[in-house]
Amino acid sequence: MEHQINVDFISFYTSFFNDRDIAMKLLNRCYDLTESNIYPRRIVNQLARSILFSDYCYLHKSGNRSFQVFMWMSLIESYEYILHPDIDSEKVDKLTVILNFFRFNLNDEDRILLTKNLKRSIIDDKFYEKRSELPIDTISRILYSIRNEFTHGLEFHTSLFSDSNEEKFLESIRMKEFRKDEKSKRDFEFSITHEQLRNIIIRASINKIESLLT
Repeated sequence: MEHQINVDFISFYTSFFNDRDIAMKLLNRCYDLTESNIYPRRIVNQLARSILFSDYCYLHKSGNRSFQVFMWMSLIESYEYILHPDIDSEKVDKLTVILNFFRFNLNDEDRILLTKNLKRSIIDDKFYEKRSELPIDTISRILYSIRNEFTHGLEFHTSLFSDSNEEKFLESIRMKEFRKDEKSKRDFEFSITHEQLRNIIIRASINKIESLLT
């Protein structure tokens, strides 16, 4: 069955996979299910729409680096509303949504990439009582906290992304590292590039779509 698919979405997935046939296969699988299961189609569209917009802002200097994280976390949150359209938004635990996204949708390579390039700084108070390598839940909380700081205008991070994994930036973030903690300043080193984190979000989102398709 032939579907009317937004050409920008086709271009987005073709660019990501570097293969138009793979892009069309994913899109058509999502669109084929429209009558029995609308959710893959809505999420595959939402992913393309949101990343295209955040890419535009980044390339045109209209949004700073914390804005990128804000957009990506908002994208992840939107999946919850797509999958549960009748849910009361005030009752959604956004942190849990983001924690679960990274817990269940990352592939092994991306999990390693995140833990290798987001680490506790030696100047952090917990450096000697905790390992410098962070668990994926703490990394999720870092990204969620950056999203909140941007949303509420408390902090605008300017050095989140390095140009290479050899270049490290110190980021100070007020957050609860664990649920039982008081919110306090934590210090981390970022050596992940914008493209790497962007592509991790996309791959994890596609993994989520695949789970819905199967």
